[in-house]
Amino acid sequence: MSQYFSGRVQKVIFENADSAFYIMRMVLDPDDTIGLNVVDHVPITVKGNVSGIDMTSNPWFGFEGRWVNDPRYGQQIHITRAPVLKDDWDAN
Repeated sequence: MSQYFSGRVQKVIFENADSAFYIMRMVLDPDDTIGLNVVDHVPITVKGNVSGIDMTSNPWFGFEGRWVNDPRYGQQIHITRAPVLKDDWDAN
C-alpha cells in the first residue's frame, strides 16, 4: 500500500533520463516518517520514475511510495507516483 512521503534529494545514484527513472538518496521530511523506523536527517534510498523535476538542483518533492526490502540493497522506498502534492497543501 502506498503512502505519502516528501523530502530533499541529497544524491542521484543512477539516472535514466529517457524514462525519468532515478535511484537517489533522500532525506525525508520528519512529519512523513512518524511511526516509522527512520532516523531524522539520515538519507534513505528511493527509486522510481519522477518526471518534470530537475534532479541536478537537489530538489524537494512529494511522492507516493511503498517500502520494499531489496535482497541486495536492503530497505528502500519504491515510488508509485511522483511528483505529488499533499492533500492539504495550500500555496496561499
